Amino acid sequence: MIAALVDTLIPKDDVGPGGVEVGVPIFIRSTNWPVPMAAAARMFLNGPFGEGTPQQGYQLPLPPADLYRVGIADLNAWCAKTTRGRERHSTSFHNCRSRTAALKALEAGQAEFAQIPSRTFFSILLQNTMEGYFADSDVRR
Repeated sequence: MIAALVDTLIPKDDVGPGGVEVGVPIFIRSTNWPVPMAAAARMFLNGPFGEGTPQQGYQLPLPPADLYRVGIADLNAWCAKTTRGRERHSTSFHNCRSRTAALKALEAGQAEFAQIPSRTFFSILLQNTMEGYFADSDVRR
């Protein structure tokens, strides 16, 4: 799933490799899943968790690994709900034909997620994708 998201954000073209080819999904998994970072050992995760301004940054009680798990589940549920009847067998983002439109809806906050704000998930995903794409190749292994 991470690979499908990254491939949509930075696809391979005739100018150069895409995010998947340079190892961005590996970077995202390695920087967001290992303990203690993924467990947010150094993040303040005690409330209150009100609606913050963009300048205040991340404002949810979820560590990075949980943010991805919840975000992916919400994205798949939203894709299944919004494409039902229009695309055959489209029950997840991975199978969705209009991935770019789905990510644009996330970026604009138009996708209705059940557990987290879609715009927050998109923001973290885009940030991690750019970090991985421009990171030293040794970091993406």
